[in-house]
Amino acid sequence: MTGLLAGVGGCAAPTTPGAQIIDPAAGVQRRVQAVADWRPDPNDDAATRRLARTLWSDREPRALRLAVLDALATHAPQTLWRSARRGLAGVGDPQVIAAVAQRAADDDVRSVVGALVRRWARPAGEAVFGLAPGPRAEAAAVVRLTGQSEHDALRAVLQNDPWDANAAAAWTLLNDPARGFDARQWAANAARSVPASEAAQTLARWAPVLDVMPTNSEQVRGLKAWSAAPLPETEAAGTAIRHLPLLAVLRQTGPRRTRPSIIRRLAGTTHVPRRSDRTSDHSPGFDPAALSSMDRQALHETLDAFATPAVVAALFEQADADQADPTTEHGGGLLRDPLAVAWRAAPYPSAKRRNDLTYVTPPALIEAMYHRGLAHYHFHAQRHRHADYAGPGPGDLDFAAHSGLLCLTLTFIDSNHLNVDATLPDGTVIDLGCIRRP
Repeated sequence: MTGLLAGVGGCAAPTTPGAQIIDPAAGVQRRVQAVADWRPDPNDDAATRRLARTLWSDREPRALRLAVLDALATHAPQTLWRSARRGLAGVGDPQVIAAVAQRAADDDVRSVVGALVRRWARPAGEAVFGLAPGPRAEAAAVVRLTGQSEHDALRAVLQNDPWDANAAAAWTLLNDPARGFDARQWAANAARSVPASEAAQTLARWAPVLDVMPTNSEQVRGLKAWSAAPLPETEAAGTAIRHLPLLAVLRQTGPRRTRPSIIRRLAGTTHVPRRSDRTSDHSPGFDPAALSSMDRQALHETLDAFATPAVVAALFEQADADQADPTTEHGGGLLRDPLAVAWRAAPYPSAKRRNDLTYVTPPALIEAMYHRGLAHYHFHAQRHRHADYAGPGPGDLDFAAHSGLLCLTLTFIDSNHLNVDATLPDGTVIDLGCIRRP
């Protein structure tokens, strides 16, 4: 039998090519040879799909994965390229990505253009956020497969691909400032020629309202939560996706303060140009009036939330839990309470427990923030007297820029006070002062 086997005869060593391929104990050389000997079993499509998963797993040796690519492209191309539509985007090894992209172009597999665009829009190597600089194998393959320039090929995917993820990836790449993409002109044209994906349709619908358009796939997915929501009756300067939950609240309550009163309230805050909570004087040139009206309103709502006893109590409870936990930082979001027009401090466990200096925002919190969030927050609570580490670190600034969210860093100054620094996506950091333990 030539399919992949879970095992052969009790505890006996696997001897068929399929069994050896999936057996790490067989060693890389024997596994690669087994791939060369492998042929698909026409009665066992599941075994061929399991072999394809070996190609997409970064846990497997590169030599084995490249051998699997060649074997599947030769003997089971339909299974290979069907699986690539989902599997390729998760591959992190640049050499494997390049090999898949080149093979797709060599074999003229146009059905994977969307998957190549999706992989192209993700960071490569060890990067967490952003687009990798320099030539990309995925881009070269897309140009070969479509016969178009990069720009035209990406516009075609944005307009015509029915997969939201592919359209969002094309949007991400087109929004690279070097491309000169006119998002609003595209949206105006989309009103006459409706895009194929719901994601692109939502972008076109909200373009006249948003002063700051989404810039990457995560933000496009966040905007999709508002695909059927009513558009605001009046436009507010600086409106971005992070403000939509706030606008939903203001539709019910109306503006809670006038523009001058908000500016006066923020005048007591301090712009922090670097990681520090010790600055008591305004940095030169900082003017709350220079913030967009929506960011001023969001900061005003944040200060109101921190004047709410239930929110403050919840934050100190979470900070204490973080201080007692050496495996990770803790965090959460100020989310709209679905049963009341109010914000609550909702904790979300870190997606990964890497170390005591890192909070990995879980996907569920990202989704909640775009749908009903005012501000994302995490703690610097390793010790009670932690003032030297107040404010966002480089990774925190990157996260704010990538997510497009208002982000708060809460740091223990002493056992009874948490300092609050607000970070905007453009890198502006504003010290909002301290909250006191109830």
